[in-house]
Amino acid sequence: MWPSHPPGESDPGPPRPSAPPPEWRYGMSKGRVRGAALGLPTSGPGSVARVRTRCAGWLLDGLVTLPWTLLIYFAVRHPHFETLTRSNGSTHRHLATTKPPVLVGLLVLVPPVLYTIGLIAVRGRTIGEQLMGLRVVRIANLGPLVDPDPETRVPATAATAPGWRPSALRWVVLGWIAVGNVFHRLPVGLTGGLVLLVYLWACWDANGQGLHDKAAKVVVLRTRS
Repeated sequence: MWPSHPPGESDPGPPRPSAPPPEWRYGMSKGRVRGAALGLPTSGPGSVARVRTRCAGWLLDGLVTLPWTLLIYFAVRHPHFETLTRSNGSTHRHLATTKPPVLVGLLVLVPPVLYTIGLIAVRGRTIGEQLMGLRVVRIANLGPLVDPDPETRVPATAATAPGWRPSALRWVVLGWIAVGNVFHRLPVGLTGGLVLLVYLWACWDANGQGLHDKAAKVVVLRTRS
């Protein structure tokens, strides 16, 4: 019951609730806001990157390394049509490919490995991540969200590149799936499922980290609004 009112005055009704704090989100307490445990803002520069934005960056990076993959595929496997003769004398054309050796299969992985590990270790982001306004940051390098760098619009303490060890470890979590597929032809469904599990873990993680981010102790932040 709300407080009574003097006789002759209209009933004011129940008291109005106070406005929620700025960081409040419907159905989500502050403890569940992504990055809250790391002291990151809920939105804007320095906040945890959205999964859909990261996926767009992955697609752009795939386009960057695609020419090399296609070159190896067509140069080594050499897809071509062969004319086969059946027992009844009729012929038909059959698409055939040669099976590449293991060494060539590993060679296909070299450019993506150097591209991903090298750029993140030195610059903190690949070309795709830069175009999408993202940056990979070591959790140990996070600091107060003040004095943002005018070029990257992320905290100056977080603008440091992760370095080689975290970048390599981050790739290995996914790389073993690709390497295992070279030596042992894994089912496409199993390979795709493992890759999606690593990446999409960020969808429900409190800090928006994939399993590869967790292993390397890094987080992907937005660098612009």
